[in-house]
Amino acid sequence: MSEKRKRIFKDALFLVPFLIITALLTLGLMFVAGRDVFEMMTIVKENTTSDPAMDVSGYINLQSNKYSLSYSYGDKENSVEYAVYSYNAKGDNPIETLVLKEERDGFEPGTYKIEWYTNQDFVSYTPDGSTSAPVLYYAEEQPYMCEYVRSYSWSNMLYGLSIDSDTAKGYKVLKVLSAYVWDNSERENILLGLGGNPTDLYSYRIDKPGEYKHIKLTNR
Repeated sequence: MSEKRKRIFKDALFLVPFLIITALLTLGLMFVAGRDVFEMMTIVKENTTSDPAMDVSGYINLQSNKYSLSYSYGDKENSVEYAVYSYNAKGDNPIETLVLKEERDGFEPGTYKIEWYTNQDFVSYTPDGSTSAPVLYYAEEQPYMCEYVRSYSWSNMLYGLSIDSDTAKGYKVLKVLSAYVWDNSERENILLGLGGNPTDLYSYRIDKPGEYKHIKLTNR
């Protein structure tokens, strides 16, 4: 390799990480300046066109056998975490756990868990602050509880927001972030990710754009 090519290669090794860091800092400064995700994506949509080659199906079909989702709601001033869902299929049998931090949809705060024992699904509920061992019920005896726990899973959450590969428009934000945008009758939804990995979903009420629901995905 010639000296000129070596110098170009060395410069590239420095420039690529520098540009990525600069892009991330720029994105961070947008938020520090008061931009929220909804406003950021409004600017992106007004100044760029969507990329038809971007396919959201890779984000919908989460390839992970262990992950957790933190659910919160809020506005520009405050944010409140109200539920945490986790899925663990790394062992012999999958475990789904939902921790509700406030009463929602008729279900009391506490821990709900679906587990597989002796070739059957069981579900349990432990109230907040309880020190007693949870009582297991056959899943078929508590279908609404099981359905509610599973509604917080990644795929069911997205299904509830009417995501569709044909309607979700894909954008590249600052060259490093992927963003997919779609709406339904009540909400505008923004799914963010880094490379092939989804990280956050923001769902804004169309009639009140400042109010949102945020789902944070953690693979672990």
